Amino acid sequence: MKATYYILSHSRGNQSAEQVYYHGSKHFEGTKKECAEELVRMRKFCKEKFHNTSTNEKMRDFVSYEMADVFFIKVKDGKINWA
Repeated sequence: MKATYYILSHSRGNQSAEQVYYHGSKHFEGTKKECAEELVRMRKFCKEKFHNTSTNEKMRDFVSYEMADVFFIKVKDGKINWA
């Protein structure tokens, strides 16, 4: 069976891949390549947001904070793992 990949968000904290999958909000579903491209697009959006609104000195810290609750999950044969 082919694997399905998801980009999900879940509140920060110590959680497993299963918790994120079952209780998180799904943002995107597709192949590994499509999801990786979507993550790049999301980071670019955060960088644009930084330039427009942020007073933080370091863009890297801002993007890390904004993307901290976004996870990349792989589901294959009913098994849920980090991608």
